[in-house]
Amino acid sequence: QTGGKIEGTGEKDLANTRLLAYLPIASHRAPRSFLAIGLGTGVTLASAKEHMAEVSMVEINSGVVEAIDKFGPPGLLKGVDITVQDARNYLFLSEKRFDIISSEPSYPTEASTANLFTREFYELAATRLNEGGVFCQWLPYYALSNRDATMMLKTFGSVFSHVSLWKAPKGFDLLMIGSTEPFLFSAGEIQERVSVLNRSKDPLDFMLSREPGQVREIVKTEEAVPLNTDDRPFLEFHAARNFITGVKD
Repeated sequence: QTGGKIEGTGEKDLANTRLLAYLPIASHRAPRSFLAIGLGTGVTLASAKEHMAEVSMVEINSGVVEAIDKFGPPGLLKGVDITVQDARNYLFLSEKRFDIISSEPSYPTEASTANLFTREFYELAATRLNEGGVFCQWLPYYALSNRDATMMLKTFGSVFSHVSLWKAPKGFDLLMIGSTEPFLFSAGEIQERVSVLNRSKDPLDFMLSREPGQVREIVKTEEAVPLNTDDRPFLEFHAARNFITGVKD
C-alpha cells in the first residue's frame, strides 16, 4: 500500500496495465521512446520494454522503485532511465521529448496525484511529445460518475485534438489516447496491432468506446460539463466522494 491505498496489479487489472503500453504503441506510426508515469508493479513498464528502444520511468515514491528492484521480475529496471520525482515537475524541468507518454499514477483523490489529471498538466505533457506523439491516460471508471468521465474526456480533448476512448471492462478502467495529429490507423487496425504486440498471448479484453469524431463532438457540445483544471480540480473531490459513499450520479 501507498498512502493507505492498495497499489498493485491483480488478475483483473492485467489487461489495462498491459494496454497502457500496447494501445499507445499501436496508435503511433513508429515509436522509439516511451515514458511511463508511475511504476506500480511494473507490468506497463515490462510491456513497453518488449517493443521500445528507449524507455524512461518517473515515480514519485522511492520505496516503490526499491521494492520492484528487490522483489519484482529480475532485470525489469535494467536499461530504464529512472527518475524519482513528481511527474509534473519532471516534465516541467526537463527538455526531453518522447514519442509516447503513458500515465498511470495513483488514484486522483489527493493533490499530489490529482494534478496529473488537469488541463494544465495535459498542456505541459503535449509540449514533451515528439511530432506525432501519443499520450495515454488511465482513468478508474469504477470511481467516476458518467458526468465525471465526460468531464475528463472533455478536459483531455480540449488539449489533444485527436482522442479515442477505450474500455477495459474486466477492471472497469478507461484509457484515453490523445494526439495533436490524426491517428494513422483505424480502431480495427489498432486492435490488430495490439494483438501482435501482446507477447503474453493472454486475452486482452478491451473495446473502443468513443472515436475521435465523437470526442470532438463531446468537447464542443457538453457546455454544462466543466473542465478539470488546476484551480477547479473537481476530479480530486468527486473521486474521493465516490470512493467513500459509493454514489455515482
